[in-house]
Order: sequence, then C-alpha cells, then structure tokens
Amino acid sequence: MALKTTPRSGPGAWYRDLSPPPGWREVPLYQAVPLPSYLRAMDGGSIIQGTVYEPDGTTPLGGAFVELYDDQNDPVASDTADGSGAYRIASVAAGTYTLIAYPPTTTLAASVPLSVTVDGTNPVTQDLTVTTINVQGLVRGPAGEVITTTGVLIYNADQSVLRTAGVDKGDASFRVGGLLTGTYTIEALPGDAPYARSYTQTFTITDVTVPVDVGTLSLTIPEITGTVRYPTTNGLAPGAAVWVHNADWTVSEVALANDEGIFRIDRLPAGAYILEAFPPTGAPYAGSEPQTVLLTPGTTLNAGDLSLRYAQIQGQLQDSGGSPVRGGYVMVFQQGGSLSRGVATNADGSFYIGGLPAGLYTLEAFPPAGSTDTPSSRRTVEVYADGSTNDVGVVRLTFP
Repeated sequence: MALKTTPRSGPGAWYRDLSPPPGWREVPLYQAVPLPSYLRAMDGGSIIQGTVYEPDGTTPLGGAFVELYDDQNDPVASDTADGSGAYRIASVAAGTYTLIAYPPTTTLAASVPLSVTVDGTNPVTQDLTVTTINVQGLVRGPAGEVITTTGVLIYNADQSVLRTAGVDKGDASFRVGGLLTGTYTIEALPGDAPYARSYTQTFTITDVTVPVDVGTLSLTIPEITGTVRYPTTNGLAPGAAVWVHNADWTVSEVALANDEGIFRIDRLPAGAYILEAFPPTGAPYAGSEPQTVLLTPGTTLNAGDLSLRYAQIQGQLQDSGGSPVRGGYVMVFQQGGSLSRGVATNADGSFYIGGLPAGLYTLEAFPPAGSTDTPSSRRTVEVYADGSTNDVGVVRLTFP
C-alpha cells in the first residue's frame, strides 16, 4: 500500500546535467499533512527513526516535522517529533530516500537533506539537525501577488552546493540554512504557478550566524510556453527537457516540462530561436522536430505541442574502460549529404536519435568535457525504411 502526503516543502528541484546547457527539475511544493502513525504501521518494511536537534546538535527539538521523500522527490511518509525530539517513520519499503526535518518555528531553517537507504526489513537510525538561517526573503508573482506553491533554488559557482526550499504557506517567505561562508546564486522557481523563474541574484555569506536578506524574488512572465507529448498515445511527457537557443548558441535556456507536460521558458531577449524537446531520462524516444520561433518584446509565444519522435537509432555510449558515459554527444552524418543530427547521452549512456529519412549514415561519438578519452571510431549505420529502430549496441570512446 503506497501512502503519500503532500509536502510543505521538499527537495524540489535537483540539478540535472543536460550537457549543454544545465537545467533544473521543478516540482510543486505544498503544505504538509502528517499521516497517523497507525496508518504508517499497517504494512511491513523498515523503520527510520532518530532524534531532531537544534542547530547546536545537542539540544533535542520537539515538534519538528520530519518528512521522507522518494527518488522522484515525492513525499511518502512523515512524523512529528515528540517532546524529546524523537521521531519514527514505519513501513518504509526498500530503497533510497531523502529525509528532511522542518522546525516548528520561523526563527530556524530546515535540516540539510540527507540520503537514507533501507532494505525494507531492518531499522535505520538517522538523527537530524535543523539549521541556523543563512538566507531569507520573499517570493512574489509578476504583479507582486503572494504565491504559496513556489520555492527557491540556491547554488554556488561549481554547483557543488545545491539547495532548494519551499516557501511559507502564509506569506510565501523562505528561510534556508546549512550553508557555509561563500558566494551563492539564488532564484525563485514557479512550482505549479503559471509563471517562469525569477531572475537570479548573487549573495555572499560572511558570517553563518547572521542571515542574509535577499529581499523579494519576483517570478517572470514566460516568453515561450507549450506542451511536450509522447508519440504513442499523444500522452503528456512530464520531465521532458526543452532547449531554446539562437543560431550560434550565444543565447540559450532550458526548461523541464512539469507534471502536466507544460514548459515555460523565460529570460530571453527578442529575436529568432530554435526550439526542440528531448525525452525524460531513460524514455526510449527521440527529440521533437526542431522549430524556429520568433519572439517579440512583451509577449508570450505559445509554441503548442512539441511531439517527441520514435527512435530510429539507439545504443549506449561507453568510455574506453567500458563504463556508461553521461553527457557525451553522439552524432550521425548523412552519407553523401549534409543532414546531421546529434544528441546528448543519458545517465546510463543511452542515446536515441530520430527524425531522419531512410538511408545510410556515419555515426561518431564524442566525450563530455573533462574526459581524457577521444572520439569513437566512425561506423556506418542504417535508418530503416519501415521505421523500425536500429539498435547499434555499444559505442565506445577511445583512449588516446
């Protein structure tokens, strides 16, 4: 039996390497409602338990709300710490989860998200420590309206730090802790609001005990919106990545389709752009047909439906040692012609290419930035006239 609560705030947006460019998955952030303990105990499974502490790490914090999120950032169980700070979440199926404690007061911030793995049988003890507020502010809509289903994303220059937080359900304020001294970038995420991200702001923490107030982050009116769909049943494709860029890639943005398959792209100057959708990670489809769009100042362009295509060529990119390569690039070139198409590889090294006329092509793979490998050997591949998929198997990079 799957039990699900609605989160007050959560892991929200996680960095995803689209190579290029980077993007963030945006998910709604809502008010949490704890599940009764007798419901959580109905099924078998592991128990996750521990104590919630104040920022000093030694004083128990009663009344803290502890929530457990699955690998899709959806809440699966929760508990409220008792007077001694103890919490207990039962009936947890085997898997890896994210655990966060939320303080019962607005003078503190949530704990740093922790990854917890359970085997579905044995108990796991994990203590949590809420944090001192490092940065705070407000999120507002384009007209200054309060929107309580939003969140914020914080990251540093090399993205070794990546944090998200939901907003307070009363005034859409946010408070984030657990950060070290340094310079960070922050932006507001729209969640399920019909807007796009705010412009980014940079802030610097020089004293972790003194909160930095970044003021108001205002969501923006999107320049481009639309929907991504699968080719099979014309169903929605949540999590699909939509890239938009000008001809020489000097201006580019990326957005992920929300749970309704809708994408919204912002922060683009007026001009001509190329728009293309790519499937969610692991989905065995190819990107949509690239289309050219023209943006005019002060307007929102509805691009309509972007339909993913069936894969005509698929395979897996591996490095010279035989490990899957994420963020590599696979190109096919038409033999005797100028047509070419390229895609980035998924986390498991898989790639899917479509939208090509039948015929013979040359395939070559390229390593991601920072790799010591060199491009693969070129090979001839065929796009079948009957539309079936040609699985070319493993494509391996070479060692110089």
